[in-house]
Amino acid sequence: MVRRKAALMGVILVTSRSFSDGDLDLVARADEAGHSILRGPAHHDLAELRPLLLDADAWIAGTGPVTDEHLAAAPRLRVVARYGVGTEAVDVAAAVRRGVVVTNTPGANADAVADHAVGLMLAALRTIPDGDRRVRAGDWSVRRGRELGAATVGIVGFGRIGQGVAARLSGFGPRVVASDPFLPEELVRAAGAEPLALDDLFGTADVITLHAPGGQRLVDAERLAGMRAGSVLGDTCLLYTAPSPREG
Repeated sequence: MVRRKAALMGVILVTSRSFSDGDLDLVARADEAGHSILRGPAHHDLAELRPLLLDADAWIAGTGPVTDEHLAAAPRLRVVARYGVGTEAVDVAAAVRRGVVVTNTPGANADAVADHAVGLMLAALRTIPDGDRRVRAGDWSVRRGRELGAATVGIVGFGRIGQGVAARLSGFGPRVVASDPFLPEELVRAAGAEPLALDDLFGTADVITLHAPGGQRLVDAERLAGMRAGSVLGDTCLLYTAPSPREG
């Protein structure tokens, strides 16, 4: 249990891995403002977090779930700040019932994710991971890759990250198509992409990158089966390559 130095001092639980690892010393700034920082596991295991939640006035949460059970274990909690985009990992309805404010940081990591998405495209099309493994094993044989500029890239979800991907792709010169039911087609075109319905995008693109909000099923067996042979699907965490006709 945390001993409070003063009545106004706030205890901030932090479970984000990347908190204060940049140029700003956020821990020092919190201390200067009269608050103390508690560190907790990013996976949000309730058994590990329970003694920390007991004293927490605020919670800077990472990617792990924030459930009603977590909130019930935090009687002093007043705010959950998601250190990232989206609040789908938080039981927002339970937070509202308990008078806990839920916030996030839209756009905070948009550039980094857009960079990573384009990096994955290049890695997949140019077979970079496979080439690295083969060279390390002594295999210097040539494998033919594909050019990003000759591909059709489909972006699913055309918000900050999706538009950032399109901007980065402009230097490579591929055809860029995008699907976003919440964005008017004229805005999609203005941001450098051709608007397409989701099913049409899956049947058209050589490379598909997912940047839509969570809580919905975008990819299922039917959509995977409708992808072009050899096309690539990325979600900035994994890559899937559709089999060629020879592979079945």
